[in-house]
Amino acid sequence: MYETDPKAALPWYRFFWPWFIVLLLTASVVAGITTVVIAFRNQDSLVDDHYYEAGNAINRRLAAEANAVRLGIRAAVAIDELTGEVHITLAGDLESLPESLVLELSHATRETHDATVTLARTGADRFYGQLEAAPPSGRYYATLRLPPTAGEAVGEAAPEWRLQREIRLPSRDPLPFGAVP
Repeated sequence: MYETDPKAALPWYRFFWPWFIVLLLTASVVAGITTVVIAFRNQDSLVDDHYYEAGNAINRRLAAEANAVRLGIRAAVAIDELTGEVHITLAGDLESLPESLVLELSHATRETHDATVTLARTGADRFYGQLEAAPPSGRYYATLRLPPTAGEAVGEAAPEWRLQREIRLPSRDPLPFGAVP
């Protein structure tokens, strides 16, 4: 007579390998769905869909930075790490000082940490402003520029001048922009 294998008579779900294969496939599907959910919840805010307009804005910014160098504009920016007060001393070959300035602090990686403060002139060459939120900490790209004139949107027209540099906050010493004043 023929000898039969007792395992051969068992149904498929009693074996190890079918379950192992099903487990691998299930783990792959779960990992794929998890990856898609993470990607949609944490979209990259640094990608710009309007690259042509962004390129034109870069050209305007470069022209404004070159104009600041030509005029010899320099500034010292002090940000109080406890109160968020911003003090700026401005110098350079300016015919007349503006009544206000804008300081933009753009975080290196997180758009939610960006801050903008409008500074009012308080003296012959001094400006003062107050950050709305707690003073930031970390690596930032700081831009000091003139505010937009009435009727133009932010970034629409080229500003007359602009100073920009990378900074680390908090900083106990005033941060020089342009040539050191």
